[in-house]
Amino acid sequence: MTGTHVTLLGSDLYEVAYLAGGSRRAVEAAVVTLIEDGRLRVTRATAELHVVDPCRRHPVEAAVLDAAGPRARRSIDGIAWRVRTDARLAALADGLQQAGLVTRRGGVHTTADRFWTAVGLTRAGRSALRRLRSDPSVVGGSKALAVALGGPGAWADAELRGAVFSPPRPYLPADTGPSVREVRRSHSALYAHGAGAGWGVGPIGGGFGGDCGAGGGDGGGC
Repeated sequence: MTGTHVTLLGSDLYEVAYLAGGSRRAVEAAVVTLIEDGRLRVTRATAELHVVDPCRRHPVEAAVLDAAGPRARRSIDGIAWRVRTDARLAALADGLQQAGLVTRRGGVHTTADRFWTAVGLTRAGRSALRRLRSDPSVVGGSKALAVALGGPGAWADAELRGAVFSPPRPYLPADTGPSVREVRRSHSALYAHGAGAGWGVGPIGGGFGGDCGAGGGDGGGC
């Protein structure tokens, strides 16, 4: 495998991401890598990701680029959902399991809700992850590596981080009709006026009385 190699662990960026946060974290690290080097672009107003350069340098990057598609514009959540059963993510997990860093408990199976669960680390896996997190030079060496270890909040670019991981809510036009409070206020005023000047609300299907306040079925006055 190619990619950002971490000598301390003997693993690449996406193996580190998987140890720290499972398949989802590996996808997040890949998205950050692809945006940082210009292969993926985000439309900031809608949080949609689209491929600019389909060059892939790692199986996880290939899975993300394939999920993003040449025309479709998907969010990070849409991409993560599409790759949850991808064989390339499963192979990443299996390699870590064979290396004795993760168990078969959670995070290895990339199907159904297992994709979202925490990784079951072995003692060796926990030890390796602690060493990685305690070495500032490793975390500071790559923006994507910082995300791999610390999650989306570790991405230094606050503007891009917000656009990708905390997109604005879609605009919903305000209801132009009267509010409940406005309707109640209107009805209260109507009843108050009827008490003093003869405007009374007639029965269902009826109208309003005239100035004498004698409302009938057709709303006639006196």
